[in-house]
Amino acid sequence: MTAEERASIKLKIKASIEAVEENISSLEFSIGQLPNPDDLERHARIDMMNYKRNCEAQIRAAIKKKKELDVAQKRVDSDDYGICIECDKPIEVQKLLLIPETFYCVQCHKL
Repeated sequence: MTAEERASIKLKIKASIEAVEENISSLEFSIGQLPNPDDLERHARIDMMNYKRNCEAQIRAAIKKKKELDVAQKRVDSDDYGICIECDKPIEVQKLLLIPETFYCVQCHKL
């Protein structure tokens, strides 16, 4: 991997982390704006509770993604970044730009 490719991946990771953090903040804000369930009728309360559970699931997924991106950010300058942990071959730069937190090349990921 060239220095230019590595720099592009670093920018992608940074932008992805910022987007995930913004998404988490937006979801948390949305949950905070929900009305008191006691003030709602039964159907509205059920809809609100489903919406809240959906938001919480999205937050958990986003936190997991952020942790994976944080790991990638720490690893990006190491010699083993971009090397598949299954076959020890280089991971395609295009894949790293799409999924910078990946540990597998396209072939091994399919397995």
